[in-house]
Amino acid sequence: MKTDDFPDSLSGCHFIEIAGVGDRIVIVSDEKGRFCWVDNSVIHTWSRLVELLRTQTLFDLFDLPCNGNLNDIFEALPISNPARISNNHLADSKDWPTGWYREWPTYPSKPGKVESAIAPFFITKWPLLKLAIFRLSPTRFASIISFRGLMTWLSQNENRIIAFCNKEGIITSLSALFARPTGVENPVSLLGRKISELMKFSKTSSSKDEENCAVRLVLKWKSTDTHFPLHLSENGDAELLTPKEGFKWTNKNSSLYSYLEWDKPLYIDNHSIDISINYSSDDGSFPSIILRGSLLHEFSSPDTLGYALTSTINEKTVRFRKSCVNVRVMNAAERTKTGQHEILIRKRGTSWTFFYNGENIGDYEEHLPFSMETSNRFLLYLRPGESVNLHEITIRSGKSNSPIDKNSLTTAWYVNAPEVVHYHVRMEDGVVGNENYTLYHFHDITPFMRNIKELNEERDRLGRLVSGETQFIGQSEKMVAIREEARKTADSPLSILIEGETGTGKEVLARFIHANSSVSDGPFVRIDCASLPETLLESELFGHEAGAFTGAIGSRPGLFEKAHGGTVFLDEVGNLPLSAQAKLLGVLESGEIQRLGGRSTIKVRFRLISASNESFSYLLKAKRLREDLYFRLNQHRFVLPPLRERGEDAPILAHHFLETACAVNRKQLIQISKPAMQQLVSHAWPGNIRELRNVMYRAVVLCNSNTITAEDLTLYESDKDQKQIKTGTDRKNSRRTIIDKEKLTSVLHETGGNLLYTAEKLNMSRTKIYRLIRKHKLNPDEFRDRPFD
Repeated sequence: MKTDDFPDSLSGCHFIEIAGVGDRIVIVSDEKGRFCWVDNSVIHTWSRLVELLRTQTLFDLFDLPCNGNLNDIFEALPISNPARISNNHLADSKDWPTGWYREWPTYPSKPGKVESAIAPFFITKWPLLKLAIFRLSPTRFASIISFRGLMTWLSQNENRIIAFCNKEGIITSLSALFARPTGVENPVSLLGRKISELMKFSKTSSSKDEENCAVRLVLKWKSTDTHFPLHLSENGDAELLTPKEGFKWTNKNSSLYSYLEWDKPLYIDNHSIDISINYSSDDGSFPSIILRGSLLHEFSSPDTLGYALTSTINEKTVRFRKSCVNVRVMNAAERTKTGQHEILIRKRGTSWTFFYNGENIGDYEEHLPFSMETSNRFLLYLRPGESVNLHEITIRSGKSNSPIDKNSLTTAWYVNAPEVVHYHVRMEDGVVGNENYTLYHFHDITPFMRNIKELNEERDRLGRLVSGETQFIGQSEKMVAIREEARKTADSPLSILIEGETGTGKEVLARFIHANSSVSDGPFVRIDCASLPETLLESELFGHEAGAFTGAIGSRPGLFEKAHGGTVFLDEVGNLPLSAQAKLLGVLESGEIQRLGGRSTIKVRFRLISASNESFSYLLKAKRLREDLYFRLNQHRFVLPPLRERGEDAPILAHHFLETACAVNRKQLIQISKPAMQQLVSHAWPGNIRELRNVMYRAVVLCNSNTITAEDLTLYESDKDQKQIKTGTDRKNSRRTIIDKEKLTSVLHETGGNLLYTAEKLNMSRTKIYRLIRKHKLNPDEFRDRPFD
């Protein structure tokens, strides 16, 4: 304080020099508690409080044990109390006993009045200020107003949503912002209520840690022991003796602590641990424990930044501290008893549990990582004059699945709030006075939760689209039989052939088989044999090593290697060159591949499904498929009928594609009119299911109402369209063409029953081929896959 600014009326008064860092205010008042002078160095920092002190008396703001006159406080004190020493004897304070200032009168602020001026956003039953009074003269009193740590914290968090709860979970303090979402007009009414009545909490990150930890250290001291892995700190007055039942450790120093340190690191953050210390004491001493001791112990205590489990000086309690902040006070009334005792510290994930002589004396949940770097030290320490016998120390440690990190997230929301508000919650444990509390920080994450909801909905929408690719849809007799057969063979290791015209759903059937197999969690690798360039085919399938060919800079796994543990789908397998077919046969026989340019073989295991839109009998006759490979691939075969042969499935497929198209285009589900449906059923569908899907997608995009009409459908060339585009000569030649049963049968044998190729060879439309087949009562299925006729 600046004494040059004292008023003349105080020139004859003596002051005690007061050191501070802006966390206290010094004022001078008269005996009625009325303001006379204030330390001008803090006026701007605590302007609202200073203004309140100017207009109110100390009796209005603090809970004082007298009525209207401050002299009554000092007259009621014992004669020997230092506070009663007259001003003329202050110079002799050097002769006062140590700790004399603890006897000076201090009084708490009245909750409600002070807070309304300096923390109007905060409602509490705890006093935030403390007043110490010094009598300078019968008419002048110096008062030091100090701020509780809580008040300093609040001044930096004015716009935060916070709540303080005691160990029973009852709200003792809160910010006005905390009460706003509840719709309560008077936030004071929330004091005294349990926080669990207002909010629900959900911890999103949790994992189980192993219950059994590997033993790291066991010390059992007997008189014959010579090795001692705990080292005593350099403290000349400490002694470490070796009686029969343990090491006796005594700190004879009058002012310094004595530390006993293990010379190996003890990892705490990412480990589960059990630490057991068995000791005895003749005078009730308690061996305090330090974990993650700081590296700055040359200048300060090793527990400055780490954990510490220690007893209080004048109380029969044990206190757990983190970074010198008391996070929990635990009852241990038997601490001062003599005899043998056991301390057990157990950590699982982020939860700490403490036992004293088998009794659970407290728990602590870690919510925040350390903000500064600490070591992995493990120490014990004694205060001056303490002495214990150490009988046994056991440390069990194991890797944990729940390290303390910033990703550990707890969310909360109000139970009966007018609107749903989500919060991220950060919790801190501490002590106000002798009362335990948990401080809740609430951060509004409602916008993020909305975004997450939208993303989840988008994920589900895309999931439905993807699942549609594995749905083998159809209620016709043929499709039901194929679906049941596919389920039976899905979990077998059989290689499967799928034959069908383009667009009949060969890949969908392959994905259906994969999804219902035991390798469904593995990859599904589709290989389009028609699109792979022949020069790079083997590299794509089998992979290559660096330098195998020009441009092969590094090694690269092939598609077969990537499919390990899953399914390979060879689409249009007839387009594979014969050289690649020979290598594929070797892979299927040996279960091994060799990269191009590589010398070692690689084990691979996958399920193989092959498909072709040409009949396999035609591929064999045309020498486009090796016979030995055919027999290896054809362990089970499916022949997919074209859509025109199962017209009853058209409405089912149309509605399925309609729903999918609406989801893709973010449109409400629309309907199909009866005329449009009749047109879909009667259409020949030369492009099969793929054509139907494209038609429905286009109709959804072009539809301007909630119903698809026949005008919204854009079908591919119908029979009528094909007739219209023919020239007169073509029509004349077409009418004169006469195909008998023998010729049609011969061509069907040649094409393996593929009607598309049959129509091309006979230079006819598919419709005429269908009519001829019905006329001659032939079945195309009888001509499929008959290579040896």
